[in-house]
Amino acid sequence: MLPSSSLSAVALGLALASFGCAQDEHARATMAELNTLTDELVEIVAGEKDTSAAVERAQQELDANTPGLGPQMAWLMGLRLVQLAEETRTQLQSDLADNVSKMALLQGDLGMATARDPELAAAVSKLVDDHRELMSGGR
Repeated sequence: MLPSSSLSAVALGLALASFGCAQDEHARATMAELNTLTDELVEIVAGEKDTSAAVERAQQELDANTPGLGPQMAWLMGLRLVQLAEETRTQLQSDLADNVSKMALLQGDLGMATARDPELAAAVSKLVDDHRELMSGGR
C-alpha cells in the first residue's frame, strides 16, 4: 500500500490532468467558434454585389457575436501555452494564423472597391480591426 503522501500526489496529478484536458477542450471549442464566425464574415461579404451593405451585415454579425465570444477569447489569450497540450497549442496557432489570413484576404479582395469608396474603406478597416481585437481577447 502507498503512503498517504504518495496517494495525495497521485490524486493531485489526476486532478491536474483532468483540469488540463478540460482547458484543452474549452480552448478548442472557443477556437472552433472563432473559426466559424470568421468563415461567416467572409461568406457574408464574398460575392455580394452591394459590398457596402454586405460589410455592414458582416459588422453586425461580428458585433452580435462579440459579447459571447469576447470573454472566451480573453480567457484563451490569457492562458500560458504550457497550460495546453502540444497538439492543442499547435492547432490554436494554426487556427489563429488562418483567421488572420482570411480577414487579410477579404480586405485585399476589396482593395479596388475600397480605393474608390473611402466610406467602404473605413467600414472594411473597422471590420478587420474589430475582428483582430476580438481575436486578441480585447473585445
